[in-house]
Amino acid sequence: MKTAEGSIVYTGDFKFDQTASESYATDFARLAEIGRDGVLALLSDSANADSNIQVASESEVRDEITQTIADWEGRIIVAAVSSNLSRIQQIFLTLRIKQVDVSS
Repeated sequence: MKTAEGSIVYTGDFKFDQTASESYATDFARLAEIGRDGVLALLSDSANADSNIQVASESEVRDEITQTIADWEGRIIVAAVSSNLSRIQQIFLTLRIKQVDVSS
């Protein structure tokens, strides 16, 4: 939002991850452009932002999902945050590769 005093930038939960798929990669050029215009306030949310623990990259999570599903026999039950479409997409792509029926 642009105001007379400067821009106010709002973003939801995010993670800067260079291994994320192209459709979910952070647009650093756009962030720089916004910054050059001047930012009065940044309102954002990032899960575990105050934690010093390194979280797994998207490629590490993808590899773990793929390996777990590949090694598993029987029913697979998955829980994920509904807003993490990338994660849900990773799961369905892996299931398709393994030719797992997701209809039942």
